[in-house]
Amino acid sequence: MSEIKGNKIMNTEESLFNSISEIINTAKQNIIRSVNINMVIAYWLTGREIVLSVQDGSERAEYGKEILRNISKRLNEKFGSGFSTTSLKYFRTFYAVYKDRVKGRPLGDELIPDFHPNFSWSHYRALMRVQDDKARQFYEIEAVNAGWNKRELERQIHSFYYERMLKSKNPDQFI
Repeated sequence: MSEIKGNKIMNTEESLFNSISEIINTAKQNIIRSVNINMVIAYWLTGREIVLSVQDGSERAEYGKEILRNISKRLNEKFGSGFSTTSLKYFRTFYAVYKDRVKGRPLGDELIPDFHPNFSWSHYRALMRVQDDKARQFYEIEAVNAGWNKRELERQIHSFYYERMLKSKNPDQFI
């Protein structure tokens, strides 16, 4: 009798441990997704500020190079590394590529862009290299549906997966 009682307690303890472990794992994954999506939005908003403020909405502003260097230096002093002039240029490109993405959620007086919560900044960096808008949309949708990590997304892009699919099917069915 005590052996059965002992097994029941062990099974209950194991079940409880597994349940709590799952809760903690889910919370950790949600935290990572939350940090990722908030950083992606921050980078998009930073890119928007650069384009609208420094470049006055135009593609390039010559005097902006010096401003970006100064802003980079000050951001790195305030927040630590990660805000090189090159990074700021990537943020600017990110905004330019996804400037029409503002169909997202409201934050105060403005709309915040809608980016996929499972995508990291690295996913979007890979997608920004795809010049064709339809191909970029295709890769983004496929990466979401298939759960591609950044490495798999890059592999599919470099293997010209979209172009191979175009040859076999109607491209508009993918978008």
